[in-house]
Amino acid sequence: ATFKPPGMDGWQVKVAHAVDVLHDDVPEMFLSYGGMGGHMPDFSIYSDEIQFVDERAPGMVMRGLPMYKRFLSALRWSLRSMFEESKLEVTSMGRTLVNSQLSVRWRLHLWPKGLMNVALEMLSPSLKSWGLHQNVHHEWEAPFIVEGYSNYEFDPWTAEVTRHSVDIKNPPLFITDLLKQYSTSEIHAVPY
Repeated sequence: ATFKPPGMDGWQVKVAHAVDVLHDDVPEMFLSYGGMGGHMPDFSIYSDEIQFVDERAPGMVMRGLPMYKRFLSALRWSLRSMFEESKLEVTSMGRTLVNSQLSVRWRLHLWPKGLMNVALEMLSPSLKSWGLHQNVHHEWEAPFIVEGYSNYEFDPWTAEVTRHSVDIKNPPLFITDLLKQYSTSEIHAVPY
């Protein structure tokens, strides 16, 4: 039997459980489980019709729990492939919903390896302004850091997570934004 605190109805109990799950799952998202690179989340709190949205491209929405699971798996695989180590740091996460949403502020620390290291070397003058430096062995002394917010929206009837949106704040949105900061001339996109 599920423990029901006094004064809480079924919806509140489900939301409290989902918030507890997110508090456990989000920080562990990119840790290793069975060699797959991340804690296996408890998908029971998500709607079968969950939508995933990257706020930088709001027109592109992934729909459905199977697609959401595949996306998380692909993201974990990508991080394992390109980075020696990754660590997700949750910098702020409430326990109560505001307008049926739970907001999470996070910082993802990434230590590059192999080809990713070479790609970052090409951008090293720009990356130094972000606090990244290479040692004499051309290894990054500090991690590459991605910062952003995740918002989890809850259904008002079922208390399931129906939408997960991500808004990345650092690094800049597009590579052209990064290049503009360090270029003396204007950058234009050239059509094919």
